[in-house]
Amino acid sequence: MAKLALGPLLQKFKQSTIARNSFVYTVDFSLQILVQAAYLLLLSRALGPANFGIFAGLSAISIIGSTFVGWGCDQIVIKNVAADRGSFAANFGSGLVSIGLSFPLLLALCYGISVLMTDTHSVSATTIAAIMVADLLFTKLLFLCKACFAAIESARPQLVINIVATLVKLLAAVLAVLLHSHLSAEEWGWWYCGSAAVSALFALAMVVRLIAWPKLCIMWSEFRVGMLFCSEFAAQAALRDADKPIIVSVLGPEIGGYYAVAFRIVDAASTPVRGLLYATYTRYFRHAAGGSQKGVEFGMSVLPYAAGFSAVVSLLLLICSGLIPWLLGPKYAPAVSVIRWMALYPMLFALMGVSADILRAIGLQRTRVLLMVLAVPLLMAASWLCAGWGGADAAAVGRIVVMAGVAGVSWWLVARRRRKL
Repeated sequence: MAKLALGPLLQKFKQSTIARNSFVYTVDFSLQILVQAAYLLLLSRALGPANFGIFAGLSAISIIGSTFVGWGCDQIVIKNVAADRGSFAANFGSGLVSIGLSFPLLLALCYGISVLMTDTHSVSATTIAAIMVADLLFTKLLFLCKACFAAIESARPQLVINIVATLVKLLAAVLAVLLHSHLSAEEWGWWYCGSAAVSALFALAMVVRLIAWPKLCIMWSEFRVGMLFCSEFAAQAALRDADKPIIVSVLGPEIGGYYAVAFRIVDAASTPVRGLLYATYTRYFRHAAGGSQKGVEFGMSVLPYAAGFSAVVSLLLLICSGLIPWLLGPKYAPAVSVIRWMALYPMLFALMGVSADILRAIGLQRTRVLLMVLAVPLLMAASWLCAGWGGADAAAVGRIVVMAGVAGVSWWLVARRRRKL
């Protein structure tokens, strides 16, 4: 009887692309949580709060800058290839050329910002450059390769790329700890760059082997759309990481290290929500192609699942945050209160993510980008003021207030558009 009851469900699962991909993405992100947890545990213990704070501040700047490398080429691949698979070679090749052209400019800009905003006395100029190259070039290539598979709704290769990339990074951390008696940000920067290079080369080989070789060209007609994507994802990256160098600058690298570790834990815990958003992302465009109302309805159907996942994650963060000193060592005890103040992050992340996908799919991307761009200076100002007034805990509260404001305005825009449909 059980087999008879489960038979139709299994058959339906096999026939549903979104169900299969959601399952693969769930496995993917679950494995990433385990590997990244081991990576964070090992690296935070080895570097200590001060060195970890320096590294987190530098990588935050380069990650934000990486959103402009390639001029949105990964999102353009998804947009174009999802509609016409025959355009893959040209879109992939254009992405590679765009990365090559924009990378040197962003490297110079991010290096200059890092010197101004972070405490770089403990790291050399070449190590700063190595960290920048890892995020601006190799990680961007990795994202482009993942976008190639996302565009054709092939989830398994993305799983392989993600797991290999996280395992390579973990292996680099293990080797760095074993080969350096007192690992510093100076030494880790080179291991970090090397692991990113290996992962990028592996991802490129997978795309060429499983899909097609690129046709090197530059699609200038997509530049305007690409920059719109860049602006949005740069604002998202800034909302995620712009507070890290500010906290290091205001409170010092050690407290900045506590704050960065707390955020990494909270952000990693939000991985199941990120998996759901990623699995449904391309579907918004397809539903919206049949009319804005269908795009909104699809987003509203995703919302309960995203809200439910994120609520469970927030509750677990509150319950389990006290284990941090036991896992990372007593020197990270101040991170516990920061995690608790940030416990609402997964829920706000889910609300922001679903509303962003709806607005993007129904033609309000420019409004969404403007909202995100305006929120960035608010986050930076809140981080600076709150950190100076009440330390890392107050800075965490400031972050949550800004995120709540962005989520509230986003859903107000969605509700207003629904009333007009």
